[in-house]
Amino acid sequence: MRDRARARDARRSVAIAVGRTFESDRPNMAVGILSAVDRIWGKALQTDAAASPNNYGGPLVDIRGRVMGILVPLSPDAAGGVAGMEWYDSGIGFAIPLEHIRQVLPRLEKREDLHPGLAGVNLKGPNLYTGPAVIAACHPKCPATSGGIKAGDQIVAIDGRPVTRAAEVKQEIGRRYAGDKMRLTVLRGKERLECEIELAAKLEPFQHGFLGVLPMRTAEEKGVPVRYVYPQSPAATTGIVAGDTLISLDGKPIRDRLDLIEKIGAWNLERRSKSTCVGTTPCASSRSRSRGFPKSCRRRNCRRRRTFRGNRKPVRLAWDRFR
Repeated sequence: MRDRARARDARRSVAIAVGRTFESDRPNMAVGILSAVDRIWGKALQTDAAASPNNYGGPLVDIRGRVMGILVPLSPDAAGGVAGMEWYDSGIGFAIPLEHIRQVLPRLEKREDLHPGLAGVNLKGPNLYTGPAVIAACHPKCPATSGGIKAGDQIVAIDGRPVTRAAEVKQEIGRRYAGDKMRLTVLRGKERLECEIELAAKLEPFQHGFLGVLPMRTAEEKGVPVRYVYPQSPAATTGIVAGDTLISLDGKPIRDRLDLIEKIGAWNLERRSKSTCVGTTPCASSRSRSRGFPKSCRRRNCRRRRTFRGNRKPVRLAWDRFR
């Protein structure tokens, strides 16, 4: 923290970018000022000294010779070996603060690879700088989901530091690596919750839930009418046929077609889905060959219930059939 406070106090002070040339006894130096701190989403110091590949890996020092950081190629929007090449000798150079290097030096000494930390959240709003830090979606099996974070939560503090804008969340995550821990404070309605998450190096691919029906596009007062059922799909195996109306999913009412798509999209399946009978309905072995569902279902108004099993808990689906 002393290094960061010193860097903030040293803004607009003289900064010298030191590097190597082909002649070892004559180092390459460029003089400028320390123009900003916490740039590139909180990762770097910024200087207007003319930094180039000759300086990368060298120190950025103040007028007294104290090291403020290590010069590196960085870009706000890109990553990889060519990131920051657009800033060569442009008067915009970046350096990793010495405080940050000291924190990760023990891991580097153990030859650990440092990967950018990922929380697995998407923030609402087209502009990160004006809107609050409201979570639009959480990736399944990500650190945020494991920590109890849900879509709709608003992040109000990170490690005890107040957060008012979405950009601040990206900045706090951007300066951390995989394996680092964060303590989040969120608002869920009027409830204030705290949780700790450990950032990950990568997120596992999401497998979208598949029910196997095409819903009608017409609006209904209750439920979603089924237009088509894919053969050998979970819906077909359970006994849903075209003309049925889906009224609830996992115990929650289905308002319309978009609500059905959203609920199915929230499924996180690790293995192939299978269906089983629940309640008082006969088992699947007693299905009628002609109609594809139990004989006892052949009455005018028939409400069925089925359970689709996913990776953690069954997903219950209810529908109406009118004859």
